[in-house]
Amino acid sequence: MPLFNYECENCGKKFEEFVMSSSEKVSCPNCKSEKVKKQLPTRLCSAGSDEGANAGGRGCG
Repeated sequence: MPLFNYECENCGKKFEEFVMSSSEKVSCPNCKSEKVKKQLPTRLCSAGSDEGANAGGRGCG
């Protein structure tokens, strides 16, 4: 079950939610509004060093 980041357009609360399908309704845990926006992940993967994405050709995994 994927974990997504959301931000409420009503109160500005940022939260995480496990979502089973794209048709599932997500509501803000703070104000219960369904006007929420899915956020891009802040970190897609961790290469295990601070060398940068292009250093050594390493990627996710």
